[in-house]
Amino acid sequence: MQYTQSTAPPVVGLVVEGMPIGSPGMEGPNPRRYDVLTFDRQGRTSVYVRK
Repeated sequence: MQYTQSTAPPVVGLVVEGMPIGSPGMEGPNPRRYDVLTFDRQGRTSVYVRK
């Protein structure tokens, strides 16, 4: 499979809201599930992956 820029979504970055326990850098007991979101230049977000 070849990955090209034409197939890439128009994503500017990734974000995890609220620093949930269990996310990278926030290890601890009783990890919580969280969503990793993408955002674009207009500020729209969508779920990239659920952890």
